[in-house]
Amino acid sequence: MSDTHRVGRTCLIAGNSLAIACALCVTLLAQGPRFAPEIDAQRMRFVLRELNNDAIQTTLLEIRLAETQPAAGLVRATVQSSGGQVFLHDERLVTTNDVLQARVVESNGRFNVAVTLASAAGARLATATATHTGKPLAIIVDGEVISAPTVRDRIANEALITGDFTREEAERIATGLQR
Repeated sequence: MSDTHRVGRTCLIAGNSLAIACALCVTLLAQGPRFAPEIDAQRMRFVLRELNNDAIQTTLLEIRLAETQPAAGLVRATVQSSGGQVFLHDERLVTTNDVLQARVVESNGRFNVAVTLASAAGARLATATATHTGKPLAIIVDGEVISAPTVRDRIANEALITGDFTREEAERIATGLQR
């Protein structure tokens, strides 16, 4: 479960807040079709994010810095691949709209998704990961932290989404990220 609610096919607020959030989303949607409201339930912030109308991408991707220990302002999350816990920073370094290309890559019978990022997203990721070596980087797909690999070096415009994916799962993610 995530502490963020998104309008559309993914509603991720836990508990009784959902009815309130959905009513707020209806109000926020009146702002126009170019904006999608995003509500952070933990901090009760309401943000309108501009939608990219170039294409419809059906997989939601976020890449965020993470920590192994709790601290003020971080959100606890469970890593799907290991069952371990990480603590997420609020800033989304990369989102679905930053993906220029996605493709399935097979290595030793394992299926991963290689992504090419827009230059602005690559620059944000490079700056953030340059000082985050030895710490986790959360890969979030459709609201779930699917992996949190340790940053070994600066990451820029190319990234590999790794997980225990079947070919079909990797293809679904790659296809969903395509513009």
